Amino acid sequence: MVEDRVAGETKIYALIAVFFVIIIFLTIVFTNNNLVLAYVPDSVLGSQWHEDLNERIIESNPFKIEKFGRLVYKTGGSHPAYLSITTIKSLFMAGEEDLQKKITDAIEQTSLDSILLDNDSKLLGRRTLENGHESLFIIYNGTDKTNLRDEDIRIIGEVWNCGTSGTSIVCVGVAQITDNTHNNSMNFFDNWVKMIKDEAGTFGDELFTGDDGLIANIICH
Repeated sequence: MVEDRVAGETKIYALIAVFFVIIIFLTIVFTNNNLVLAYVPDSVLGSQWHEDLNERIIESNPFKIEKFGRLVYKTGGSHPAYLSITTIKSLFMAGEEDLQKKITDAIEQTSLDSILLDNDSKLLGRRTLENGHESLFIIYNGTDKTNLRDEDIRIIGEVWNCGTSGTSIVCVGVAQITDNTHNNSMNFFDNWVKMIKDEAGTFGDELFTGDDGLIANIICH
């Protein structure tokens, strides 16, 4: 009986040792695997949008088992808008539940920055991007309270896995559609449309249909 117990314990220790060897091996391989950031090609950006190089980041957690980087694209004027694209690479690809959490967390983080979300306007859905990936998205109407006068905004959070590069892509886009600060009562949707439009017309009428939408054309591999 004692010998059987010792043999059983030995097998358990051997399995634990093998497990740690595998983890160490994967960590070494992952550490030496460069992170390639997802981006919007220049041909799609056009003349109005540009990357803000001051906001580009590439980081990793203390154990280097997760790497992430972010690019931010902006357009100025009286109706500013921005699109952040975060690329995350970890040992294991995120499942759908994790993807939903990532997109929810990203939207909630945005709403902390003096932005109020209209929860009644929340729109959930899926679409297929130009790169062939199926994404999950959340769209809100909101109010930006950072200016002298409140401004109406639109917010989108969108996320997908890129199996080719082994990364998860998390996008957050915000577009201001009013200019109350300058007493301009007309709504301006051009930047919002440019951000979310796709060839399939997922978001409505002809205005939102086209092959030059920013998010739909993100290159992630």
